[in-house]
Amino acid sequence: MLNSQISYKPRSNRQQQQRRHQKQASSHILNNIDYYSILSDNDSIPDIENEYSIGAEENTTCTQDDICYSHDSNSYTITYKPDDDDFYWNENLTDSSSDSSSPLYENSYVSVKTAATTIMSMAIELNFPKSAVERILKVFKLFLPTPNLLPTTYSAIIKTIDVMPTSSSKFYCNSCFELCAIRTGKKFCGNDQCKLLNQSLRNRDISEVVTLDIKKQLKSIITRNISLIGKTELMQPFDINAGAYICPITLNVHTDGAPLVRTTKSALWPCLASIVELPPQVREKQANILVLCLWTSCIKPDVNIFMNDCIQQLLELSIPSSLIVNNLQFSITVKTQLFVSDLPAKALFWKTINYNGYNACSNCFTE
Repeated sequence: MLNSQISYKPRSNRQQQQRRHQKQASSHILNNIDYYSILSDNDSIPDIENEYSIGAEENTTCTQDDICYSHDSNSYTITYKPDDDDFYWNENLTDSSSDSSSPLYENSYVSVKTAATTIMSMAIELNFPKSAVERILKVFKLFLPTPNLLPTTYSAIIKTIDVMPTSSSKFYCNSCFELCAIRTGKKFCGNDQCKLLNQSLRNRDISEVVTLDIKKQLKSIITRNISLIGKTELMQPFDINAGAYICPITLNVHTDGAPLVRTTKSALWPCLASIVELPPQVREKQANILVLCLWTSCIKPDVNIFMNDCIQQLLELSIPSSLIVNNLQFSITVKTQLFVSDLPAKALFWKTINYNGYNACSNCFTE
């Protein structure tokens, strides 16, 4: 007994040491990637602090708002003391070499597209709702010379910056599961056999299916993690991937339902996916998870309706296609490896009866 313990201890120590070295190597790689991503995101701002000369600093008083009051006997003026939070003029905003849109107003150095992009970037960063964005646009338009071409509606500014939607929404009647028609912002069922025919449907009578662009999400995730994909030294021995670089991309699909609010029966069912070729350390990070589709309703999903558009995208991506990452063209194919869910969701998506405590395996009859 003693000899077995003695022989086991060195082997256990070696395994622990190997795991520590592997973890340190993974952390080192991830830290380097985070460091370089921070450097790329935080572009240097021209240091023009020296261009501002604040005269007679000893003869001024500054408040917490960086407003300085001069105590000169001849004048009592208010001057501003610049700080690190100032946003100085960026000449890149006036670079119209690749922008063919019209000037914001006559003799303006800023184009309509540049102004719209800057405002939308701020709105996204501060998580403004659509109503707040439209209100900001209307206020900005009042401050600009007349006439000007700044859009004042959310749809107009989206059209101006040429942003293609990354998701599509469809609404279905909960009574007959037919696609609803939208007129004047209201949803109507057009099924002649439905009891809700031509009635304005309420939220509890509607199921919304949101399908997202899988290829765009793949491109974004691969671009951020291009140096990690295919790194076998970061994988665990039991972690099985396709073993190739970029091609193919393997997905683990998982889903579950969760209530939106406690006061209603409305629930959200997301269908998500993770990329197997990414190391486990970053695979399950929120930024690296693909959102395939969403179901929002008071009833449980109809799998054929919920997954139809998503499966069509996956079938198209299963055929070799090109993907450009960092000006390099890759040929990729996407396949699914696993479907992960709890037993109630598994029974729902596999269209079987609910599993009991004994018969839960889908491959054999073992209890």
